[in-house]
Amino acid sequence: MVNLEKLFTPTRLEMFERCGMQFFYRYLQGLVVPPPAKAAWGRAGHKAMQHSLNARLRRGRLTRWQSLLDVFRDTLEYEFTGVDERHYGDTTGKRMLKGKLVHTGIHLLNIFHSNVAPLVKPTATEAAVSYTVKAEGELIQITTHMDVLTQRMVLDHKWTGRTPPARDALDNGHQGIAYYLGFAKLRKRPPARVRFDYYVGMKRPKLAQRELKPAKWRAQRFFRRLAYMARAIREGNFHPAPPGAWWCSRQWCGYWGQCPYGGKKK
Repeated sequence: MVNLEKLFTPTRLEMFERCGMQFFYRYLQGLVVPPPAKAAWGRAGHKAMQHSLNARLRRGRLTRWQSLLDVFRDTLEYEFTGVDERHYGDTTGKRMLKGKLVHTGIHLLNIFHSNVAPLVKPTATEAAVSYTVKAEGELIQITTHMDVLTQRMVLDHKWTGRTPPARDALDNGHQGIAYYLGFAKLRKRPPARVRFDYYVGMKRPKLAQRELKPAKWRAQRFFRRLAYMARAIREGNFHPAPPGAWWCSRQWCGYWGQCPYGGKKK
């Protein structure tokens, strides 16, 4: 019997719905695979931004620009040691890619440092909340981690190399309602809005902001989907990604070579 405690978060639900096999390998078998380069880059950018906002929360002022860059570069250097060179040709290809990601990341951090961070007044960073709900006969412990809370808002930063989702697509996901509920549990009142800041590392780096105020009915939808996930885990039903999904490929899935629905040869 699988212990389901602490397994239910909005991001893990989204992974499960995207590909049950990926969820199975990562969270039930505990197999950690080397991250794609863009994932390492995103972690470095996220850590640098949180470093700046943590400084504002503790000392009342943002960190200096050079300190922000140092955190980004040091974190990227560390994260890149785990990136699998086979995805990028060889050591030289990997090094060239890292150089491009550093260049793009500096542009994105400048947008954050100049245009976003001065306007954010955090009351909490890296906030977490856990609570239990009953849905479809399942008792589920939900855990939600939130990047930044202000007096009236939940703020989530995301780094991506792709076009960010439209507002409607984001509203249909699970993170928005999970953050809305998490804020309400912590503050005993709902947030005025949930905001997602997408730092887009394409040819022209840019910021795309999406603001949501999730409808209350989405909470029950979120809980029912978690209940479905709980039953599937207990019964051992892990679906593959849909045919043609871009994330079901050698480049984007570290489990591709061993997955019977991916590149496993026997």
